Amino acid sequence: MTVAIGVIKSNIGVFLVAFFLQLVATIWSIALVVACTWAQYVYGFKIIVLFVISYLWVEQVLKNVMHVTMAGVVGKWWLIPGDRPSGALGLSLERAITTSFGSICFGSLFVNYFYGLRNLVAYASEKRLLKKWICPVEVTSCLFESAHSVVLYMNKWAFVYVGLYGYTFFEAGKFVTILLDGKGLKKLVTDDLVDNIVFILNLAIACLTGFAGCFLSSSDNHYATMLDIYNHPYFGPIAAGFSIGFLSGYLVSAVLLGVVGGAVNTIIVCFAENPIQFRINHERHSNALHGHWSFQK
Repeated sequence: MTVAIGVIKSNIGVFLVAFFLQLVATIWSIALVVACTWAQYVYGFKIIVLFVISYLWVEQVLKNVMHVTMAGVVGKWWLIPGDRPSGALGLSLERAITTSFGSICFGSLFVNYFYGLRNLVAYASEKRLLKKWICPVEVTSCLFESAHSVVLYMNKWAFVYVGLYGYTFFEAGKFVTILLDGKGLKKLVTDDLVDNIVFILNLAIACLTGFAGCFLSSSDNHYATMLDIYNHPYFGPIAAGFSIGFLSGYLVSAVLLGVVGGAVNTIIVCFAENPIQFRINHERHSNALHGHWSFQK
């Protein structure tokens, strides 16, 4: 984490990219709220589920664009002496929003949702929940287990190799998994320590903005009228205010905190792949990192 913060400080321009993506996230949030309000009036309340799924997918795409951009910056910093590699940010951002954008969208759809669904199915199967649907649950669980070798490559570490080398998402997942496994870090592929910390921060910010939305919708008649989505019995103005504030806060904070998460993940992968170059170019950081980590050859 200390090395990641040092890289971020020496490449402060990454925050300009993060703020731009936050602006995109804010505009997307406003547009989606307006569209969702109109759509549920025409198609019914259940249409909101589709809007939430699309909203969260875009959240992951924006966060991973920042992640891939940060991976490219850290990769250049890793290989070049000095704290500010020339042109690293621009080239990394260009790759993230052009040639690697498809891989980012594909990975953003599968990494969190796919693993979340797999864990949910495994938990339901283990605890014998959903007894009326036990057969479909067991079949789905077997399918996940059969595709384990493929699913293993669909992990968050793939975004690092997408940013470093421009691989497709599946190629990046395969190569980075082989690298970490070869270094004795197989458990790291499924470890979510950094992501859990970032998620807690995202959740705290989202709750604060959600409560702010509640306050606005309950204290201002204009907002209350605007957020009272056609007097739905379970989705009044206060619930609407909290939901909109919560999702907006989570999306915006996830993009900014993606800077830290992307830097940490890239440093772990680069240290596993090429620690010698790190020692040559950044001896002070290398000495600090070697005091905590060691890898099998």
